[in-house]
Amino acid sequence: MMGPLDSLWTLGPSKGAQVAFFSWSALVLCFVDRMTISVALIPLAEAHGWTASTQGLILSAFFYGYMCLQIPAGILAKRYTGRKILGAAVAGWSLATMLTPVASATLPLLLGVRLVMGMLEGMSFPAVHDLCARSFPPETRAGYTSLIGSGINIGMIAGFACSPLVAVDWTLIFYAPGALGLMWTLIYLRCCPTPEEALNKYNHVEGLSCSAVSPATNGEVNNETTTEEPPGTSLRPILL
Repeated sequence: MMGPLDSLWTLGPSKGAQVAFFSWSALVLCFVDRMTISVALIPLAEAHGWTASTQGLILSAFFYGYMCLQIPAGILAKRYTGRKILGAAVAGWSLATMLTPVASATLPLLLGVRLVMGMLEGMSFPAVHDLCARSFPPETRAGYTSLIGSGINIGMIAGFACSPLVAVDWTLIFYAPGALGLMWTLIYLRCCPTPEEALNKYNHVEGLSCSAVSPATNGEVNNETTTEEPPGTSLRPILL
C-alpha cells in the first residue's frame, strides 16, 4: 500500500518536468540571442557605414555556421549525451553573444563571432532531442517535446521585446542575454537531472502505482483493486 509520504512524493515536481523546463528555457535563450543582431544591426550599420550587402553578409554568417554542426552535433549528443552537449552549447553561444559588441569593431572579427555562434546554436536541437529521447518514456515524450518546442516562439517574442534596450545602449542587447545564458549554464549543470534520474523517477512512480494492488494469490484477484480506467483517459503520464 502507498503511504502518505509516498503519495506526497509522487505529487511533487518530477525529474522529467525539470528536464523539460531546462530544455525549454535553453530554446528560449537560443532564439533570444539569435534575434539580438537583427535589432542591433541598424545602429551598428549607421555607426560603421555598412552597406545593405554587408549587413546581409553579417546576418547570413550565423546560418552558415548553423548548418555546419547539425549532423555532427547529433553524433556528439549520441556519444556524450545531449545533456552535456546542451550545456556546452549554451555556455558557448552566450559567451559569443557577449563578445559581439567588441567584435563589431572590425568586420572580419564580427563575421567570425557570428559564424561560431551559429555553429554553437546549431547544436541546440540535436542536443535537446537526444535529451528528450533519453529522459522521457514513449507515452510522455510527445507531450513534453511539444511543450519544449514552444520555447522557439517565446524566444523570438522575448528577443524583439528587448529592442528598447537599443535606445539606452545597443551593447546591452548583447550583454544582458549573454550574461543570462551563462547564469543559466551554472544552474543547469548543478540542478538539471540526468536522463537516468528522470527515467528512474518515472519508473519509481510506476512501481508505487502497481504496488497499490497486491499480487494475486492462488489465482485470486485482490478485491481492493481500484476500478480500471479506460485506455487513454489517465492524465498521470503527462504530468510525470
